[in-house]
Amino acid sequence: MKCSNCGEYGHPAKACPKKVDKEDEEEEPPMAGMTMACCATTQQRLHEYFEICLDNGSQVNIVVSRLLSNLRTERRTYRSMNGVAHTDRIGYLDGFFDCQVCDVCPTNIISMSRVEDIYPITYTQGESITVHMDDRDVIFKRRDGMYVADFTDSLVEDEERVN
Repeated sequence: MKCSNCGEYGHPAKACPKKVDKEDEEEEPPMAGMTMACCATTQQRLHEYFEICLDNGSQVNIVVSRLLSNLRTERRTYRSMNGVAHTDRIGYLDGFFDCQVCDVCPTNIISMSRVEDIYPITYTQGESITVHMDDRDVIFKRRDGMYVADFTDSLVEDEERVN
């Protein structure tokens, strides 16, 4: 059994020896809806590296480095179905926002609520979610119960990746 509090095996979260009193507890890390903890992945991708899922259950944005510019070191924590995990880099997804970098996560995700904060969207039930950006529309098409968009046009050249 894996503890959802500390990520170690052998005990449930309610019996975690590393559990902090509620008064001393730091703010809980944000939830990554469809991402598994980096250290627990099998490196088998659910989607192509250039595809991004728009996730209404995620509070974080986690994307492969090949789609991001201005890569820099910054440790961030998130919760997933497998417990708590960390990433050590962030980068900018063109037209959107900074995302955590994970090159071994099974899929790229961006938070629908974060996207809605900056762009209007159109939802066509069971078909697509269209994000209306200033210079283009990005269409996330429904596939296997998830809304996925092709970000091939966002591939970043090596020299653009690092600030």
